Amino acid sequence: MAQASSPTAEVRLRAHVRPAQAPDALPRSYGAPETAAGPAPDLADSNLHPALAAFLQAMSDKLDMLVGYLNQAQLGSEFDPAEVLEIGEHGLALAKAGSLAPGQPLEVVVVLSDYPLQMATAVGVVGEAAQRQGEPVHLFRFTRIREEDLERIVQFVFKEERARIRRDKWGE
Repeated sequence: MAQASSPTAEVRLRAHVRPAQAPDALPRSYGAPETAAGPAPDLADSNLHPALAAFLQAMSDKLDMLVGYLNQAQLGSEFDPAEVLEIGEHGLALAKAGSLAPGQPLEVVVVLSDYPLQMATAVGVVGEAAQRQGEPVHLFRFTRIREEDLERIVQFVFKEERARIRRDKWGE
């Protein structure tokens, strides 16, 4: 990545890429449904029967999942598929992204989690070719990313780092 001191996570994540107009173009937002409408209301304090509240919460979760699947289907029609093998706050390592040229501006959507759906979108430039996890990759440096997307990536990297430490310590 661009900054050796910043934490990164070795991963295998689905991504979608397409050419961007310029390295400083604003990326389109593909947030999860709850980010657009705000957090779901807490039904625990309502006067609803507990079984009805549980049913409504389950329906809300299923609807969020369906909207997420529709978002991913839309991405599949607008973007080319790729895979992320390393991710951090400054960029990522893209594999299986077709032929990319150093300096080429791209818009990238990374699927951090399928359920609940979490995606992060950024615009950046393709860097040099490298090897990660034994595969050829193109390093990609973020040049424009929304604050909430950067926060999702940082939280994801810390979660992955905690899981790696647990595996190393306890042999899980």
